[in-house]
Amino acid sequence: MAFGRKGLGVVNLIDLDLSVREGDVDVTSSDLFSVLNAGAGQSILKSVLGKKSQATMPDTTSALFQPSKKSAAAKTFGSVPTQGKSSDVSPAQGDAVMVSKLGAALTGRAADFFNVMDDKAKAKLEGLVNSGQVSAEDAVKGLQYWADTTSFDKAMAQVPLSNDEQALATQRDDRQAVAQAAYGAVFSAVGNAGAIQQQIQKLTDSGQAVPDDLMAQYQASVAQASALGATAAAAQEQAANARSVNVTIFQDHFNVVAAAKAASGHPDGAVMYSSDDGAAADRLAAAGFTRLDLKGTYDAYPAIPL
Repeated sequence: MAFGRKGLGVVNLIDLDLSVREGDVDVTSSDLFSVLNAGAGQSILKSVLGKKSQATMPDTTSALFQPSKKSAAAKTFGSVPTQGKSSDVSPAQGDAVMVSKLGAALTGRAADFFNVMDDKAKAKLEGLVNSGQVSAEDAVKGLQYWADTTSFDKAMAQVPLSNDEQALATQRDDRQAVAQAAYGAVFSAVGNAGAIQQQIQKLTDSGQAVPDDLMAQYQASVAQASALGATAAAAQEQAANARSVNVTIFQDHFNVVAAAKAASGHPDGAVMYSSDDGAAADRLAAAGFTRLDLKGTYDAYPAIPL
């Protein structure tokens, strides 16, 4: 979010949650997307051109079409182009087929995303709709949310680092390595001071005098640990400042993909996803259909063309 953004520290929205760490504050992907969604579309014209796609009957038969009670048996249909609408199917002559609630509602990118889900996920979502636990409208909007976030996410993984971004990322990694080494030295010094302190404690507990040279060693070890701690703290501050490049790179790449999405004719324009679709996905999650049900769809669903 993974996203494929190795230099960004970002991971897959579906399988994992993004966490960009700046100092001691975690900035999650949801925070970033909310901020960026609010502003990204303001400078880019929205387009209202729709987009159709194709799905095949084998992808959707089990979940979308149910044999009528009047049928003696269910027959297997061949591959039928649906032109982005999962319910546009002509069954073999003599068969009675009832299109499910979800099948009748699926169109466009919602149908395309449904088609790349595994059979278990399809059946679970269909069951929630048929039982009335979620509406077909919410199911469609939730699928649109997952389609939009997945395609956006994958497109961001394809945006290359510019020369300046690569230099900043290298500086970030170098400073982080320095900070880690500095803290390693601190832990070593603290361990040494602790070992000497234990020797002193044993002598004291047994009523023996503490040699002056041992006390001097202890005082020196404490002073060394303190000095190394100050050095490590300064290194950590520099590393935290360098990590802020994560947010900068993320926003730059977000803007690239947002522009490409708007140019593609997506009905939502440059925003990553619509708030209505996001709210519907939340309602699906509350009903028990979550990102965990969508594993595997990330690789199967295409990115926004750049």
